[in-house]
Amino acid sequence: MFDEYSQLFSHVKKEHKTTMLTCHLCQNIFLNYGSYASHVCFGPPSSQQAARAKFRCKICRKQDLGTFLDFQFHVRKTHNSCEMCFKVNVDYKVYLGHCGIHNRTRISGSL
Repeated sequence: MFDEYSQLFSHVKKEHKTTMLTCHLCQNIFLNYGSYASHVCFGPPSSQQAARAKFRCKICRKQDLGTFLDFQFHVRKTHNSCEMCFKVNVDYKVYLGHCGIHNRTRISGSL
């Protein structure tokens, strides 16, 4: 567990070879471009309500995906699509092979 966001950001950059993205409007933080690009921004959080991202499928426009895990499950299982780059794959097995591309590019630091 991290005491401060700066420690989390440092960990993600060092150990996972990627950077986190922040929406400057709603202040939500995302681990990859796909989740950032698919979030539904409600603007700045109010004093009564903390920022909480919701997600919209870029393929079928389904909008009631309340968490990143709901979004990820929907995109993977419904569309055999990658939630990072939205490439549609023939089936789930091909999708799993495609995920290796992102893992290799993330490790080499080019994503």
